[in-house]
Amino acid sequence: MVRVYSMEIKVKGNEIILDGKVLNDLDKEVIDFVRMLRGKYVIISGYIAILFGRPRTTEDVDIFAEIKNFGEFDKFYKTLVKNRYYCMSNGSAEELYEQFEEGLPLRIAREGTVFPNFEVKRPASDTAKIAMERRKKLIFGTTSLFISPIDLQIAYKLYLGSDKDFEDARFLYMNLGAHLDRKELKELIAKLKINNKIVKKVLGNLNA
Repeated sequence: MVRVYSMEIKVKGNEIILDGKVLNDLDKEVIDFVRMLRGKYVIISGYIAILFGRPRTTEDVDIFAEIKNFGEFDKFYKTLVKNRYYCMSNGSAEELYEQFEEGLPLRIAREGTVFPNFEVKRPASDTAKIAMERRKKLIFGTTSLFISPIDLQIAYKLYLGSDKDFEDARFLYMNLGAHLDRKELKELIAKLKINNKIVKKVLGNLNA
């Protein structure tokens, strides 16, 4: 068990339990949105660090979603419209589905707003498929979300390479390091060909 600020983090298999988490407005927006996704999904990128208590903001929430055919997409699209969301890419449901199938992200927000928005993408890359296959169920209270495995999140943040990404990686490593599979983390770092100098600068010595 690990404590981060007022939260206690417990890990049981593929489940991560956050005791004492207080939902903020962004959390509530994310919970409302993922309820509209009918298939398998996984949340990735900066919002994960925020979920675990990193004090920063984000304008978008990145999600990989499995939508197998136009029928499934059309149901999702109609649910969005019914709940007063819109897609920032102009076009019919058919045109938006074609963009999604081509690997282009769809940015979606509540009507009358731009931020926060949700960037929904197909899990096409190797890292996306790993995130989907190894996703973790994050539980807080009676609510749950599916998120990227933390070791993959750390490695990918190192790969992205901005100062903000490095800070996200460091925060997750420092606060959740006790629950990480170090071997898996090292393999992911090698897979993404991240320079050892960067790893040591951001995370320190992984062999310590």
